[in-house]
Amino acid sequence: MPKLTKFIYATLGLWLSSTLLIYTFGYSEAIQILRGFWPLLSLLTTAILELLCVIAFFSDRPKLWAAWAIFLVALTTVAVFKTFGSWGAWMHFHIHKNRYETTVKQVLAISTDEERKRICTGDCWLYSNEPARVAFHYAHGFLNWHDIIYDPTGMVARPDPPYDGYLVATDHLTGAWFFCHFAD
Repeated sequence: MPKLTKFIYATLGLWLSSTLLIYTFGYSEAIQILRGFWPLLSLLTTAILELLCVIAFFSDRPKLWAAWAIFLVALTTVAVFKTFGSWGAWMHFHIHKNRYETTVKQVLAISTDEERKRICTGDCWLYSNEPARVAFHYAHGFLNWHDIIYDPTGMVARPDPPYDGYLVATDHLTGAWFFCHFAD
């Protein structure tokens, strides 16, 4: 395999593994912002890798490795834009499920809003009081954000158009947990 093609495959592997890590681990504000802007940052990676793939296709022999690299870069780009957000949220939720469930139990055990806000301390907030729905921030991008919401009623999964507020779509994670997409 030619050196340029090896470089393309190594960069592609690094891009995929970093995408997986960014979407699944961590819940700091910096990671949430990075998750939100990662697809836009990936556009630059896509452009550079596709340019290198075209150069490799016309300069390297055999062309099969370069053609396969073009396909893999295109497939990875589609995955980053279309699926990694939802899949990453699903993986992130299941990795940190105990933490989320413990926080929700503590919030629901308290009856006053002041004490509930004290328990959350910026980590979560009440999406609504009656019934009590608890939201955890997952990602924040440009004019959009994504939250993991505990909703025992499941009403957040059925937003009636015109949508109430900024909620655009929901994905069911498991049980009473939903991955919600919001936009300005």
